[in-house]
Amino acid sequence: MRQATRRAAPVPKPVSVVYPHRDHLPGKVRVFIDWISELAARRLPG
Repeated sequence: MRQATRRAAPVPKPVSVVYPHRDHLPGKVRVFIDWISELAARRLPG
């Protein structure tokens, strides 16, 4: 997705990943959480 105009810049919103227990976290979920965290860290300021 690309920004069409500077006036219509999207407002950043928080994102949460919620899962019941870390002890029983499936490997696929752990990989997804790591991937989305890395992606967010590269794209979001701060």
